[in-house]
Order: sequence, then C-alpha cells, then structure tokens
Amino acid sequence: LSIASSPLHLDELEFYVILVRDALGDGSDRPGVFTGTLWGHKPGDEILYMGRPAGRFTLSRTTQPQVVCIATGTGLAPFVSMARTAWLKYQTTGIVDRHLTIMHGVSYTSQLGYRAELEAMAADPGFGLVYIPSVSRPNGDPGYDTTVCKGRANDLIRLHYGEPMSGRVEPWFSNN
Repeated sequence: LSIASSPLHLDELEFYVILVRDALGDGSDRPGVFTGTLWGHKPGDEILYMGRPAGRFTLSRTTQPQVVCIATGTGLAPFVSMARTAWLKYQTTGIVDRHLTIMHGVSYTSQLGYRAELEAMAADPGFGLVYIPSVSRPNGDPGYDTTVCKGRANDLIRLHYGEPMSGRVEPWFSNN
C-alpha cells in the first residue's frame, strides 16, 4: 500500500494497492488482514486510519538535477506522486527542477501500474522523464512485447554496469 496522489491535490488520496494473500498450512490462502479489509470497500468509501505515515520520502530531499527511481510492484507509487507533482509544475510554469528516470519491474505487463500515464509524460521531450518498464516473466506473459524491457529490475541495473545477473531471465533493454 503506497500513496500515488500528488501532494498538490489535497482533496483526496490515491493509493496503489495489491491484494496480499496469506498462505495457509493446507496449501490454500486467504486475503491478508489489511489489504483484505480494503478490498471489501469500493471507491469513495470512507476509511478511518489512526496514526500517520512514517518517513519523509520526497524529491525536496535532494537538489541533484538527475534522479533515478527504481521500484517493483506497488513501490512505484511514491515515484508516481513525485512525477505527477513535477508534471503539474511543468505544465503550469514550463519549469523542470530535475529530471526523473523511473524503472518499474514487475512479473507481467498487466502489473505495470500507471504505465500509460508515465509513457505520456515521457513522450514530452521538454519534461525529460525516462520511463523504463520491465517484466521478469516475459515467456509466460501473453501481453509482453519488445517495447518493455525484460528481466528483474536489479538485473537491468547490473546489465547497465556490466555486472553479472542474479535472476533466471537474461536482462534486456527495449529499444524505446
């Protein structure tokens, strides 16, 4: 569970959630306690939460002009929030404070959340976003095509730096 909405939109929060399943001793599974509860709600339902998010994971913590963001699964959410915030600023002022490279590794292309939105941002050369989607199970993925990289995110980084891979799929960067 991660927040994907921009902090510039305070009227609502958008969460990126997958249903976690807990394995049982008999080989079956059941929805996890927290995400299973969330799954019982529909968009617009009020959900009360006690406490507050921990940490301060924001772009304002760096002044570097180039920021590389690497995520798997729902770990993409804070980077989507950062990209949305930068995109809104760029759309209204034409200013880009720093350029983002976002690598998102998942098992199958259907799990590439926010893909269309990130591809649309990356299509604007003035914005300077580089989006690198990757799947680690391309052979079992009917939606896989060569516009998406293949291999685990950590192996793509290893490939980039000439280091040996650790996963079962030979990493490969797409031509896009």
